Amino acid sequence: MEREHRGELEALQEHLYSLVDDDPIEAIAQASDLVPGDSVEADQLSALQASIYVDAGADTKNVDVIARGVHIFRHLVANLPDRLDLRYNLANGLSAVAQQHRRKGPQWYLETAFDRWEARALYRAVAEESTDEPLCSRAWANLGNLLQQSFRWIEAYEAYLRSIHANLNNAIALSGAAKVLRTCADWRIGPTRQLRELAESYLARAGTALR
Repeated sequence: MEREHRGELEALQEHLYSLVDDDPIEAIAQASDLVPGDSVEADQLSALQASIYVDAGADTKNVDVIARGVHIFRHLVANLPDRLDLRYNLANGLSAVAQQHRRKGPQWYLETAFDRWEARALYRAVAEESTDEPLCSRAWANLGNLLQQSFRWIEAYEAYLRSIHANLNNAIALSGAAKVLRTCADWRIGPTRQLRELAESYLARAGTALR
């Protein structure tokens, strides 16, 4: 029976994530119909519902839907503090909320500061505590992205390198490292030619990883 329930949950997850790609509005609607209740799979269903809210909410630029996902993940993290994957997903939700903020420029940095700070702290904790290399690599890469948005290029580059160390084929980390190096070259921070050459090598590896 447990195996049957697990199979049903995996099928539901595959269906909803497929909808996120094809019809995110319908994915949100179907996720809203999920009722975790007191079933054995309640936590898994809640996490799936929250993930769909965050991902489909980001695709539709609906910050209210993303916030619903963040609220669910906060509850799950409070109840299951040892689940690093839940902390990682909460960080993704907080980052997505910041990205959808209406204001741009300096005001954006001020009004999204706490969400981005909390997301960075969560990503770093997951990256440093996880023994799962793919999760560790993703957390470092996402931390690098947030640091780069704050113009903290040295810290971002270090995070990307640690992501690559955990997974040599992480295209996001490879591309992020290249972007940092190109930015430094444009600003003439360091030896321009060497920075550009290294950036191109990272981009080539990223291209290979995506094939």
